[in-house]
Amino acid sequence: MEKRIGFFEMYYVFFKVGLLTIGGGYAMLPTMEKEMVEGKMWLDHELLINRFALAQSIPGIIAVNTSVLLGYKLDNIRGAIAACLGVISPSIVIILIIANGYEKFAQNAHIANFLKGVRIAVLALLIATLINLIKKSIKDYWGVGLALISFIVISFLKVSPIIVIIVGVVVSILIYYKRGQDHDASTS
Repeated sequence: MEKRIGFFEMYYVFFKVGLLTIGGGYAMLPTMEKEMVEGKMWLDHELLINRFALAQSIPGIIAVNTSVLLGYKLDNIRGAIAACLGVISPSIVIILIIANGYEKFAQNAHIANFLKGVRIAVLALLIATLINLIKKSIKDYWGVGLALISFIVISFLKVSPIIVIIVGVVVSILIYYKRGQDHDASTS
């Protein structure tokens, strides 16, 4: 039987994810991988990517959606609550601190320059995450083709991502079953 993860241990790990993630849901993926896949070994990379993809397809904040889905996978409702509270706590504290001192710092040139630097760092982190996702998620030519077509349809033809996700799921299922039939035919 697997050891049950303590509520506060899970809260703390997701708190670190929330604290160390500047830039939103995509930026948190490397931190989650380091903490939960490599560090705690609570889950594998494929499960993390699958839950992350699912979190993007449902309404809401990606960081919260991902945390709730992972927390639920790790320890049902109790895990979902610990993960959700953990990932949102740093943001709440930081927002309260900023709101309290906003008037003092709003026009400060040093703060403005700091935020410009943060934006550049977040962009670099997002690009690195995208490259890492591509390397680990796309395993064959079908995946590459589906990813490129999805990108083109969303970016240039302005088709709703929801429609692209639904079509992508249907195409993936058809490819999966087609491969299964081809495999069955070749083994008989």
